[in-house]
Amino acid sequence: MARRIPKFSRLNFKRLLYCFLFLFGCGGVLWVVHFFADQPTKDRIEGFTLDAMDVMRESSFTPKEMVWLLDQVADAVPLTVGRITDASAYLKDNAYVLGGLPESPARPLVRLKNDAYLVGYDEERRNPAWVAFRLPEPKFAEAAPRPESFSEDRRLRARVEHRDFSGSGYDRGHLAPNHAVALCFGPAAQEQTFLLSNICPQFPAFNQVTWKSLEDRVFNRYVRRYHEVWCVVGPVFEQPATAKHLRGGIVVPDAFYAILADRWDDPQASLRTLSFLIPHRDVAEEDLSRFIVSIETLERKTGLNFFPGLPVATQKAIEEKPAPRLW
Repeated sequence: MARRIPKFSRLNFKRLLYCFLFLFGCGGVLWVVHFFADQPTKDRIEGFTLDAMDVMRESSFTPKEMVWLLDQVADAVPLTVGRITDASAYLKDNAYVLGGLPESPARPLVRLKNDAYLVGYDEERRNPAWVAFRLPEPKFAEAAPRPESFSEDRRLRARVEHRDFSGSGYDRGHLAPNHAVALCFGPAAQEQTFLLSNICPQFPAFNQVTWKSLEDRVFNRYVRRYHEVWCVVGPVFEQPATAKHLRGGIVVPDAFYAILADRWDDPQASLRTLSFLIPHRDVAEEDLSRFIVSIETLERKTGLNFFPGLPVATQKAIEEKPAPRLW
């Protein structure tokens, strides 16, 4: 799959030229210093440069022409690209996941299929253990209005209801994201994200800031730059003996994880991943780089086996070390 090249049709070419000359001047100085530096200094220069670029790309004051140029530069830096693993022989086209659906050796899960996502549901905890979905380039200009309430999933014995969350102090937190699914797959798929089998209890600050910042980054940055992104997300339960429960036996997670996968276009090496373990706190926390972990860490925390369709050696190459930084 070829990497998507953003279109120029909406860019102001005069402003693009000015931005290019500005970056060329600044980058030329950094390139000279970087060229003659030792490897640790080169790594620090790359890290500092990418941090500064991230700040500029996130700012609402940065012209879109500059953001476009910075994206091209960032995706040419090995530290941003991260580790790419040769898994091309084992990756099959799938609407939901790369490398096989998560397996749960220790806990029985009910698998649920929806138009835009799959769920591995834990009926005992009244929570999804994992939700897997692919986000392609958006096909719809606007999302349909949100449904007024969440729906019970009648495919399950654990009949979680909308009112089970009422007055609890917790939001009904989407795992398959409402907005991105609406723009990528349309109103029917969007409505299915309001099934309570796609919902975990989340503190309001966590849901509305921390988790939302991850959803926005994936959809607004990664999908538009990389054509499509595969995601597996879910809760983590670390203290089952002292876990808080909502009405109906819904267990409140201690943390949440997310695994992002992208097929890079190098024919010799096709898969890269970025994974997070984010503590579930009643505070707003936007610096996602603090929560990058290895997939092995997530497997220990969740008891799940990710990428089971890949050979053991390939899994190890993907899972044993965290990504060096945010894409």
